[in-house]
Amino acid sequence: MGTSSTAPTAPAAGGEPVRSAICSGIAVMVKTEAMLAEALPPDREPDPEHWPEWTAADARAKRTALLAYRDGARVRAGTLPTEDELPAIEAQLSALGRAGPRPRTALRLLLTVDRSIMGWVTEEQAWRRDAAERARPPFPDEALRDLPLLSEAADVLRMTDHDADFDYGLQATGCGC
Repeated sequence: MGTSSTAPTAPAAGGEPVRSAICSGIAVMVKTEAMLAEALPPDREPDPEHWPEWTAADARAKRTALLAYRDGARVRAGTLPTEDELPAIEAQLSALGRAGPRPRTALRLLLTVDRSIMGWVTEEQAWRRDAAERARPPFPDEALRDLPLLSEAADVLRMTDHDADFDYGLQATGCGC
């Protein structure tokens, strides 16, 4: 009696669900890039005297664009600027340079704000998605009863005002004054 040497074969890597997820991710990235381009036109002129305000305005526009798509920040994470975006970055560095910082410091500021936006949007979208599935509000008053400091700041802990919390973060980085 012989045994069969034919083993069941696994589906080929990159099957339909994987292709569909990749195509969906690419579509989100293209839409997000289009929204960012619309929200942050390359010909805008940053004002060196008001760099905190325009940096904060850019940050808010990026956040809005990324929030418009499920997992917008996660899809865009790790991407590099396109060659078409480099002149806008140069203009920002020039304006920041006229306000004082050297190019390396200015670029680090812009990267810090950009990476903060990406993390913020990722967390905000996860929080909102999870909130819809929660049976009860997070951190109910009874859980905070013996924690007076957290009780005083419960609205921040519960993330009831994403916009105000985001703006506070911008102010903490020196932007959005």
